[in-house]
Amino acid sequence: MILTELFFLVVYLSLVGGLFGVVSLLLSRVLKRALPLWFSLCGLALYGIPVLSPQVRLFSPEPEQRLPAFHMAALVWAMGCVLFLAYRVTQLLLAGKSLRRRPPCQNQRLLGLAAQCAQSLGRKRTPPLLETPLDAPISVAGALRPVLLVDAAILSLLTDAQLQAVLTHELTHIRRHHLLLQRVYDVACAVHWFNPLAWLCREDFALHCEADCDTHTLRSLMGSVTSGEYARAILRLLELSACREAKAAQGLGALTFLHTKRRLGRILTKPAPWRERLLAAGLAGLLVLALAFSAEFSRQHFYPYPAYSVGTESGAQ
Repeated sequence: MILTELFFLVVYLSLVGGLFGVVSLLLSRVLKRALPLWFSLCGLALYGIPVLSPQVRLFSPEPEQRLPAFHMAALVWAMGCVLFLAYRVTQLLLAGKSLRRRPPCQNQRLLGLAAQCAQSLGRKRTPPLLETPLDAPISVAGALRPVLLVDAAILSLLTDAQLQAVLTHELTHIRRHHLLLQRVYDVACAVHWFNPLAWLCREDFALHCEADCDTHTLRSLMGSVTSGEYARAILRLLELSACREAKAAQGLGALTFLHTKRRLGRILTKPAPWRERLLAAGLAGLLVLALAFSAEFSRQHFYPYPAYSVGTESGAQ
């Protein structure tokens, strides 16, 4: 049955991707290492692309004998995928409908600075700026047709240098396709909904996108905004956001504070080039080990099975 074979493949991918995710989470959350985005993207790829030995086949040409419970588990998995995907698609459709009702930003200062920042990043056109009352004074929405959601009343309190840093940051998210990549990870989580490690890695991936955005934003702003000024712009924006949240009796969460502290530390502390090269080499080594493990592990669980080579399979003469 195609469904059971597909479920078996997903379980295999979930195992390999989950093991890689454990290593990634250990490095980023326990050892506090700043991982490059490419490493997280490799983790995403392992959830969707099977790395098999060239000696095996993805699907067996012979009928597979599975336990009845496995067929039931495959059916539950398929229903879960449909539910999670339907929920996510509904969210996106409602968000798109809400965006279409948002008025365009009329603040000429914001529009002018946004056009300058977009031009400095090599963009031919500036994404539309829409007024929004959301908690975040500025954010990106729309993976395929991105727009900037802004609170002009809050952003008008920033200086031109701070606005330049903030706008360049959001435009870099668009340039680096972070929102689109996160939607792809949402699909992976829907497929691997039974694996909690996939959801944890999805959350960690969003933090890596922010770190990647900070790195490329600072490169784009080199010569006009220093890392200290960039960090102060982020703090000022968080301060204004926290003031509005405090009025709603919410306040700034402890987890947000810890993430912000780590983020600012990475912005203000530039690691030595040799450390970055050593980390990249170590991560590349871990990736090679993960691929080798996946290929070797596939020889035990995909056709032809090890028993075929020794003649101990059922019915062997």
